[in-house]
Amino acid sequence: MTPPLKKRSYESDDSLSSEDEIQEVLPNPDHWSFFLFMSAPNDGPLKLNPFVIAKDIEGLAGYVKEIKKLRSGSLLIEYMARRLVGSLCEDSDKSVFLIKCNYCKKPGHKERQCYKKKRDLGSSNIHGIFTQNITREDADIDIQYFAHRKMTRLLITIINVSRRRQGEITLNLSVNRGEDSEDLTMNALNTTDRSNRRGYLARTKVPEVDGSQTTGVFQVWTHVPEVMILKPDVANMSSVFITAVSTDQGDALLAYDSAVEMSSDSLLNTHVEAWRKVWEEGSLEVNGNPDVARTLNAGLYYILSSIPLSHDPLNPFMGLSPGGLSRGGVAFPNKTSPYNDYLGHVFWDMDTWILPPVMSLHPHLAALLIGSRTRVLPSVRQHANKTGYQGARFPWEQAQTDTSLASGEEVCPWNEAAEYQVHVTADVSLALRQYLYATDDVTILADAHGLELAMDVARFWASRVVRSDNGQYEILGVMGPDEYHYNVNNSVFTNYNARLSLELPAYIRDTYNPNLSETEQGEIETFSDIAKNMLIMFDEEKQYHPQFEGFALNESIKQSDVVLLGFPLMMTMPRTVRKNDLIIYENLTDRVGPDTGTWSMHSLTRLELDEEEEAADDFRMMFRNINGPFKIFSEKPASNPQGVRCVNFITAAGGLLQAALFGYAGIRYHDDHLDLRPCLLPNSTDWAVRGLHYKGFTMDIEIFKDTFNLTLVNGKREKEVCLASEDEEGACEILELNKTVTKPQRKFKIYIREPPGKSPGRPAASAWVLRPMLCVSLVLSLVSVFTVLSL
Repeated sequence: MTPPLKKRSYESDDSLSSEDEIQEVLPNPDHWSFFLFMSAPNDGPLKLNPFVIAKDIEGLAGYVKEIKKLRSGSLLIEYMARRLVGSLCEDSDKSVFLIKCNYCKKPGHKERQCYKKKRDLGSSNIHGIFTQNITREDADIDIQYFAHRKMTRLLITIINVSRRRQGEITLNLSVNRGEDSEDLTMNALNTTDRSNRRGYLARTKVPEVDGSQTTGVFQVWTHVPEVMILKPDVANMSSVFITAVSTDQGDALLAYDSAVEMSSDSLLNTHVEAWRKVWEEGSLEVNGNPDVARTLNAGLYYILSSIPLSHDPLNPFMGLSPGGLSRGGVAFPNKTSPYNDYLGHVFWDMDTWILPPVMSLHPHLAALLIGSRTRVLPSVRQHANKTGYQGARFPWEQAQTDTSLASGEEVCPWNEAAEYQVHVTADVSLALRQYLYATDDVTILADAHGLELAMDVARFWASRVVRSDNGQYEILGVMGPDEYHYNVNNSVFTNYNARLSLELPAYIRDTYNPNLSETEQGEIETFSDIAKNMLIMFDEEKQYHPQFEGFALNESIKQSDVVLLGFPLMMTMPRTVRKNDLIIYENLTDRVGPDTGTWSMHSLTRLELDEEEEAADDFRMMFRNINGPFKIFSEKPASNPQGVRCVNFITAAGGLLQAALFGYAGIRYHDDHLDLRPCLLPNSTDWAVRGLHYKGFTMDIEIFKDTFNLTLVNGKREKEVCLASEDEEGACEILELNKTVTKPQRKFKIYIREPPGKSPGRPAASAWVLRPMLCVSLVLSLVSVFTVLSL
């Protein structure tokens, strides 16, 4: 039996038994104030190695006294890294925590490699803090910048100064505030009541959509002095600079004043604790391949940092744009356009590429993404009506302005995409279907208007199809995911996705038993009939799916289109057809097209076909778009002649995460069960999915070379989890809470069922009482960067 991974824990290092042995692994101790080993379990206090080298014993005693006041290991490491001007040191394949303080690097001195203390490399130490360390002859300066995870109006900068010589130490500060925006009118706030507070109120000059309102932005910040002075009798000092941003002036001032009352430690620790809870809910761990480990967790971090944690009626969440919260502008002015970061607008990227991994690890956040679609139902109903159809038609590029109906308007500057890329409406419905499969969350149907969404999308497709003479239904004049071809008929991706949309209301009716009118019941029967007779292009002779009517096999395509039938659309097809679709279209696909639509799905498909080497090759293709050192995705590789296009391209991060979760973990959500078919990530020794959520239960999956471990870590007491092997028909193993089972690497099914003797129930009628729609806040990020200059 393969031993389980060590879960979020550290081991004490007993390998060093004397101070002499410690000195052997250190640089010259004369160049250090002190050097401290530590280990930190998430669930317990920090464990300090008893051997410490110190040049300043009195100073060390003071630091240790402060250390003992803290209890949480993870917070303590952050505290140490900040307070002592330390750093986190990593070796090539494991995380190593090592505090280095007041280190003076002299000419010709070669720093030795950090002594190794092993820990599973996961995401638990990603706290969204950017740290800048500056070493001067007179002082060590540590600057931390972070957008507060819990208090979402706040941007915090903390400057810590520790002296290196006696006497008064002066630091010159300058503010890099950038140029005033040409898009805003700006007026300074009256700050006579608070001499250290500054601010402005701004408003966009032009509304995003004709007829809508302009948007207001209010920013309040701590005045930055020209100098900071460390007095001779003070060993160190800390200064906090606070920025609060909101669309409401009173809200921004309240957030600022609340932060002023908090200490720097409190601001930092509440931020770190909020991130700790996020990672505790769901994350990935990878051993043996640090590049994959860091890239996967960085991608998940960039996605999660763009999603608020809770409902905020003042600043409702408007959905995820392909560039996340960032608006980087023009990366290469001579190779791209001002629209390369998509201006915060919402595309199918959110529904198809980003939501599925979020749904698997953080289902309550996925509900917020769906809520960002249902909240614009009034607008998209009007959009359908204006274009001659019924129901709801989602725009290809959804506006983000939160004023009346404007947030659902079509704002795509490319008219062909706005007119023909109607598959986005089916993509929204597919996201709701996947969410229901994964969560069984009936509240999304009533409280967040999910049932209305499903019905209105089906109404749109029922009005969009054309019935041919042979009784089949066709969809004419569209553009599929492949944007090199548009105004085509019967796109196989669009038609099959529309078919799923038409079938969704019947699934909801049969599964959740909502209260439906007689008219709605009749509509559902009509939807089902259209779906059953939808034309799905297929070539019987060549045994593949033509991309659309009249498609030629010598045409280049931008990205995967037909391959998406197998996943995420989950079309049932023979294995030979699945392989033919992959091989035919892989040879036609642009090699520098968006990674999300191509290599992630090709890798996943190769794994379905047991082609592990080819899957690994496709998996590695995505890493061409990773930009170091912070593992940020760009829409296209840096080598692309047209430039990288969108930066912080979280759509691609979603694609990579899908390759891991749905490819290498083999996860598939069905209407009545969950499939697992785990295998190792490329070049890893083992890896784990921590916090896979399924219908109210939470599981950990630990994957090794030939086996995998499955542990039920949380769940509903009134139901049970059944694990069944596809090779052992009728056999079912009931999973017990916190007990690990080890299985060979083959396909298994997980069912959630009522215990024997208990009849299955239906959702309570109260679940269908309408309550306010789910929504969350979106806060504009405006950051002031401080540069510390020596005299």
